[in-house]
Amino acid sequence: MFTSIHHTSFTVSDIDRSIAFYRDVLGMELVVEREVAGDYLADLMGYADLHLRLVFLRTGTNQVELIQYLRPQGRPVDPAKCNPGTAHICFLVDDLQAVYRQLVAKGVRTEGSPVPIVKGPNKGGYAVFIYDPDGIALELLQLPKQAPQAVSS
Repeated sequence: MFTSIHHTSFTVSDIDRSIAFYRDVLGMELVVEREVAGDYLADLMGYADLHLRLVFLRTGTNQVELIQYLRPQGRPVDPAKCNPGTAHICFLVDDLQAVYRQLVAKGVRTEGSPVPIVKGPNKGGYAVFIYDPDGIALELLQLPKQAPQAVSS
């Protein structure tokens, strides 16, 4: 049915702050930045009075879309990982301890320190959650050496 995944998207409260985080702190490449009012996106999103700013950022072959709705304005939700409907994205890293230290030095909020994975297909690897400025959880995963596949969480 599907051929691949094009992008993952998160709605954010302040696109400039989010760009600074994803591009300047995480090192993703900003590839598209747009402001749209109406247009086909109004029909796609289902908001006749749509006005938004969006960006696409890339790491490797993967893209993350961030959208700030200027109209209609939304309200913050509780992005706790346990809440139904909440999503996260997992980034692979080669040296989680080094990446973790860099991010902590930059003031990134984390869910503790990297945790050794002791069971399952990623046994021998490490994982940690960090949070973007809106509290969206981002998983960082270092696969074990010779891992047959990447299976998160």
